[in-house]
Amino acid sequence: MPRLFRQPLEMILADNTASETVRADAAITLAEMGYDSEEVMEFVNAHSNDPTELGRRARGILNGHNILDEVLTRARMMHPDFGEKEVRRYAIEAAKGMTNALDRHTTFFDEEAVKSWEESRTGEYGGIGAYVSVVEGFFVISRPFYNGPAYEAGLRSGDRIIEVNGEEMMGDDLNYLVSKLKGTPGTEVNVKIFRRGWTSPREFTLTRAKIDVPNIHVTSLPGDLGYIRLDSFSQKATEQMEQALSDISASDAKGLVLDLRGNPGGGLMTAVDIALNVRGGPQARSLR
Repeated sequence: MPRLFRQPLEMILADNTASETVRADAAITLAEMGYDSEEVMEFVNAHSNDPTELGRRARGILNGHNILDEVLTRARMMHPDFGEKEVRRYAIEAAKGMTNALDRHTTFFDEEAVKSWEESRTGEYGGIGAYVSVVEGFFVISRPFYNGPAYEAGLRSGDRIIEVNGEEMMGDDLNYLVSKLKGTPGTEVNVKIFRRGWTSPREFTLTRAKIDVPNIHVTSLPGDLGYIRLDSFSQKATEQMEQALSDISASDAKGLVLDLRGNPGGGLMTAVDIALNVRGGPQARSLR
């Protein structure tokens, strides 16, 4: 902690003419800032049983100090736009930040994210029918589904989504973009698109439809090889894979190429079942 911020508090703490409450407040504030000298902790321990605000703060320090509670308390006191009705939203955003700090594979799902996750697992939802991603700060259509609303309107891979219903779309919050594109089948959504080679963005009006996400793509390759591209481990993937393997077996293929590029994952047991089908043995049952 910079000396500039610590020094005024240390001066109060060293002032024997100051009241016990004032010195205790300075000591507890120092402790909250991570400065835990012997003198500071003496004040913290001495006031930890007080039925006061100072006591609450002292107990928080000794019990591990709930930083989120402290931030919430100070926001209530000091921020002019603090809204009690939005406390849950503040907590959700804090949870997202905490899990994002762990690693890139860990995240917190709020109610909307859970709904979106369930839709991805079942493979059905109402929307424009396209995979979207973030590329260099822009929202980009990765791949439109053939015969889906986006494809039928002329949108193609690589198109940038600039606006949705007049709202500018920039940043990296992909869930927010998806929430704007999805909706009840039959309703309209207006999107502004920019494509390389165009001099300016163009507007499209899409009619949302019930989307059955294409999950498995099967074809034949030269050399009597079967080819299966699996886009995700959704709830329907096991059944679809069984059918695909049956079709390839009936074609007397001599080998199989299983393409998992771009597969974001999905259900663990679905992945295990598919691995067992492909390998034809129990090896995949050893999970770690």
